[in-house]
Amino acid sequence: MLQGALTVQHDGTLTIQQPPAEDTAALEAALACFADLVCPTANQRVYRLTAASIWRARRAGLALEEMLQTLATSSAVELPPTVCAEITRWSHQIDRLSLEADHGRLVLRSTHPLALTAVQRHRTLGTFITRQLDAVTVALRPDTYPEVVQTFDACGYPVLPHAWRGCAGCRGGVRRPPRPGGDARTGYSPPPGSAGCIRSGPLRRGPRHHTPRRPAWPTRSWKTG
Repeated sequence: MLQGALTVQHDGTLTIQQPPAEDTAALEAALACFADLVCPTANQRVYRLTAASIWRARRAGLALEEMLQTLATSSAVELPPTVCAEITRWSHQIDRLSLEADHGRLVLRSTHPLALTAVQRHRTLGTFITRQLDAVTVALRPDTYPEVVQTFDACGYPVLPHAWRGCAGCRGGVRRPPRPGGDARTGYSPPPGSAGCIRSGPLRRGPRHHTPRRPAWPTRSWKTG
């Protein structure tokens, strides 16, 4: 990775000056993992560090130390203390809440009781909670993933998903409860209309067979004189 080609400003702006004989592709790829590209030109690339970009990097598996090391080794001067403090603060924010799949349920856990209490009392985030399981765990509506992650981010309460990839019977990585007749261990649910599937709602009546009616015999009227 090219060293000394990065300029880090106090407001979190990162600028890569592209020397004519130097290749900055590796540095650009590294910064794209935890910063947003805002102004690409022929001679320079400008990135911006934001809370959302740091949270995205953490969800992708990038550690705080790796981000700081990339900036320190690529910067021409020492990193501004404010930038290091902001990156550290944003990274620690996402460690407070974790999103997990637990026995077919979507749960939110926290090692910070105050953070979980704030979520429960929040006007928007509280609507995602169905019930409290224990002192550090609440159950969320399973049909809200992955929209729930975006909503928590917008409200300033980022969540870090754990142990949800590669789960059988999942949509978007979260195990969904099987339909009646399914297997709770694998999450398998039989398709509608197959054996073991129970309908919900009124049954539809099949087509009626038409039976031709026998013609009525003509009747004769008898006159009496």
